Amino acid sequence: MPQKSLLFTALKKILHIPEKNPPFVQIAVTNLCNKNCHMCLRNQIALDLLHMDLEEFKTIVDGLEGTESITLHGMGEPLIYPHLMEVIGYCKSKNIKTRFTTNGILLREKASALVDAALDIIHLSVENPQQKGFLSDILELKRIRDQREVSTPRLVLQPILFHETSNNGNSKTVDTVYELIKWGGEHGIDMVNIARVDLRTDASMIRPNLDEEKQVGMELSKLRKKYPHMRIDFLQDQVYTDLKGFLYKYLKHFLRLDSWCYRFQDYTYIDVNGNVHPCPIDSGQIMGNVFEQSLHEIWTGDRYNYLRKHQEEFDFCRRCDFLKLKQVSPV
Repeated sequence: MPQKSLLFTALKKILHIPEKNPPFVQIAVTNLCNKNCHMCLRNQIALDLLHMDLEEFKTIVDGLEGTESITLHGMGEPLIYPHLMEVIGYCKSKNIKTRFTTNGILLREKASALVDAALDIIHLSVENPQQKGFLSDILELKRIRDQREVSTPRLVLQPILFHETSNNGNSKTVDTVYELIKWGGEHGIDMVNIARVDLRTDASMIRPNLDEEKQVGMELSKLRKKYPHMRIDFLQDQVYTDLKGFLYKYLKHFLRLDSWCYRFQDYTYIDVNGNVHPCPIDSGQIMGNVFEQSLHEIWTGDRYNYLRKHQEEFDFCRRCDFLKLKQVSPV
């Protein structure tokens, strides 16, 4: 993207101006899963356990305008979706990039097909380096990709940062995130994307506080220098140092940087029934349905615009700090 376009995009984000159409769209191709994670939202909401019809998926994609990237997952495991390779191919035929997150159970079995389908990015929900089988399967996917002399799919390790305190007081989970980053750096992984645990889905989990997150940021800075070929992302550590830290400290309240959700500007989620949500874990907020209206009409409609301007009125948003820079009480 040209520098002028990048500056324009950044300015719109700072001023909270939504895009004409969402460039990033997430579509739930299935609600079925082959794993039962205790922290998953699947355990707390009612779901229609079904796969999205292939022709319905194509209808949704045909109606998109200005979409750059589609994420092919929602409340299920994409690798069990029977039409996964077809939907990747259909998106690619429209010049739309594709990605999804997987638990990795079927990764080795599907690895060759994913490379052939030219999936752009795969996010791998790996928690620690002790998952030897999962890590071996990731390296097998990388081996196939490298053997065919292609650069996709880009491999993204996606651990969740939360505390599981051991008897000596050390945080096993934070430490294992560092170990996982080191493993990725030593094995040519493309990226690590560290996610905050969302306490709305499991309030019993313990998450690092703001000061501890700052310490994590300092350690990540060291690891970025050690493994410069591998991108390491953690949203909350990008605002504590240098010019970014100075601007954040003095402008955060004026620009609502510590209370506003940037997803309302450039992202939307479509569930397996075609309902449009501003957030994949907010099943109660339905902005419309893509089989009844165009996504553009929904995106620019009164309901979406009201939510953008008054998100603090909605309890689900008010209790969220998953993506926000500021930490707020989860209750």
